[in-house]
Amino acid sequence: MNASEPPFVEVSHDAELAQWCERLAGTAVLALDTEFIRVRTYHPQPALLQLSDGRHHLLIDPLTLSRWQPLADCLTDPQQLKVFHAAGEDLEVCRRLFDAVPRPLFDTQVAAAFVGLGFSIGYQRLVEQLLGVTLEKGESRSDWLNRPLTPSQKHYAAQDVIHLHALHQWLHQRLQQRGHLRWFELEMERTLQEAERPILPQERYLHLRAAQPLSSAELAIARSLAAWREVEAIRRDLPRGFVLPDRALLDLVRRAPNDLSGLSGIAELHPSVIRHHGQTLLQLIAAARTEPADQQPPPLSTQLDAGQKARLQRLKEQVRGRAQQLYIAVELLATTRELSDWVVSSSDAGAAQPPRRLLEGWRFEAIGDLLTTE
Repeated sequence: MNASEPPFVEVSHDAELAQWCERLAGTAVLALDTEFIRVRTYHPQPALLQLSDGRHHLLIDPLTLSRWQPLADCLTDPQQLKVFHAAGEDLEVCRRLFDAVPRPLFDTQVAAAFVGLGFSIGYQRLVEQLLGVTLEKGESRSDWLNRPLTPSQKHYAAQDVIHLHALHQWLHQRLQQRGHLRWFELEMERTLQEAERPILPQERYLHLRAAQPLSSAELAIARSLAAWREVEAIRRDLPRGFVLPDRALLDLVRRAPNDLSGLSGIAELHPSVIRHHGQTLLQLIAAARTEPADQQPPPLSTQLDAGQKARLQRLKEQVRGRAQQLYIAVELLATTRELSDWVVSSSDAGAAQPPRRLLEGWRFEAIGDLLTTE
């Protein structure tokens, strides 16, 4: 069936927001979502915050508000559960608005993975599967910073929170039935801790695509360039790729040029970058090339020998079987990369760092016996 037009209240003045936050005090469960734009900026540009207590659905306009403390106090109240779907970027938007993340957290996408409904399931699909409601998708890519918002945008935005309470009730009950509620709560706390700890510039190289095959010496250059790019992107509030595209960064790492003519040979490196930052890039590369070996980053991956490949395949099959037994999405338990790192680290000390995520918390409870006996 098609969802009917949801009722909602538009909040565009500081006094209104403060009144609503006072009114919502003591509410056991709050559902939230955000709309934002992130096309030409480093930071997300908050465009709308949707908040629901199950009866009232608020569309809060960050473009007209300036006093966020009442909402920050509301959303960090430890007695009120905050329900999101796929919370990652929403938590970042909240940090941008009021320098805090909502807690405690219930992410319906993660909860669905804990009860056998699949990994990274979308909101529309989950609503249709569990509640029998078909939602429209037409406004997902619209310009949320443009004012006034259209009726269609408001309808779409309200729908993004109006069903979260029902999803939470269904999923919470199923988590209890499966015996996974404690594990889920531990995962939510881990998510919040990661959201509260931003990635440091010197750690950015770890998130580069195609960086796994690089040697330690190359990773030292990648670490230096990625850290500079991060600082520059934040300073100028530009996407990382606008400052230095990944392909250009990786070409710089592999070629390690030592003069401006060498920089000119990097196809993805725009002439304006060479003009404004060429000397800086050359200095960073030169300094990274002279780093002592013991200060260079360890390899991100190690080539597996035939025995390790066979062991990895057995371990993947065992973890997949355990996931089926537990009704948990296998991707949530462990990634192939983590299992590969585990195989290498446990068979050749110092060759790779053992994945911490598998060695602690609920994941070790779930598959620790497979890791230690394989």
